[in-house]
Amino acid sequence: MMNKDVDVFPDVEPEGDKVYRLAEAVTSLIPAGQAVLHSLISPPVQKRMEAWVASVEQRLIVLANSDKIDLEQLANKQEFSALVLRSIQTAAITSQNDKLTHLKNFIINVALKSDANEDELYVLLDILNEFTPSHIKVLHFYSKPELYTNKIAKVPNTSPPNNQAQGRELSIVFEQGDVEYWQNIFWAVSGRHVVTNHTTSVKANLVQPQTVSGTATHLGLKLLDMVSE
Repeated sequence: MMNKDVDVFPDVEPEGDKVYRLAEAVTSLIPAGQAVLHSLISPPVQKRMEAWVASVEQRLIVLANSDKIDLEQLANKQEFSALVLRSIQTAAITSQNDKLTHLKNFIINVALKSDANEDELYVLLDILNEFTPSHIKVLHFYSKPELYTNKIAKVPNTSPPNNQAQGRELSIVFEQGDVEYWQNIFWAVSGRHVVTNHTTSVKANLVQPQTVSGTATHLGLKLLDMVSE
């Protein structure tokens, strides 16, 4: 069990200073002399980072207290600290709560999965860095379409024009956004090889089996596992 005097992020300046320096590094991208823009951006960045880092730390402490992870052991793993820092950098430049949750869950799962392949974790984190919550929603849909049968039943069986089967399907399932928006989201997730355009037959709770226009890949399932609590 970890000693109470050992920090979650050891051998680094205190958490408040660390978060402040990261927030300052982000806002330093604003050209000198732009005081108004700096004053609009800096406070929310620092506030968001303080809250996010605190939530990650609290979750790690809970896991340590239940003997699910060893914080001292994690502190000696360079790959863990590197992945945490990269996740923090991404968190600093997003205000999307769902994405912040995905990043937090990623860190927690890295801590829990001590045997995970380091190269694979970097690949998954790079994908997560690029994705918005909409990309993860699409990945989840094509990984478990049986959870969306009520919405799938509303999708017409006729082929849409302009090769936008996924866009039409997703706009109906999620009941927001237009076909072009969701088609671009689909192309992005398929471009990262977490979803393919191979069709999947869905039977649960449907009078007749219905086909959805995609399926999650093995890599996509691994990404979902890493961003889930």
